Amino acid sequence: MKVTEVHLETRLTMTDILGHLVIWAVISLFTAGIGLLFWPYAAAKLVLNSIVIDGRQIKCEIDLGKQVGHMILWAVLIVCTAFIAFPFYIFGVVRTSINVSKLA
Repeated sequence: MKVTEVHLETRLTMTDILGHLVIWAVISLFTAGIGLLFWPYAAAKLVLNSIVIDGRQIKCEIDLGKQVGHMILWAVLIVCTAFIAFPFYIFGVVRTSINVSKLA
């Protein structure tokens, strides 16, 4: 079996990350913490949209409807398990975000 080499790179900068964190901190303050449930989706989208594979950019196409449905389910699980489910929520967000991403 022949192995094909693939070149991956990211265009994510520390400035992008800092700006993202500041925006979401402000959103979380104004929404009394509710924004923190949406933040993992925004972070996953930020990272995925910055990845370039052999000159083709990844485009994460997660929409608000999918986020809300997924978030409500996980919010119930997180509360019912006294926050034990939270680490699993993060992985669920990443999985969901990757599954709706495409190469542009």
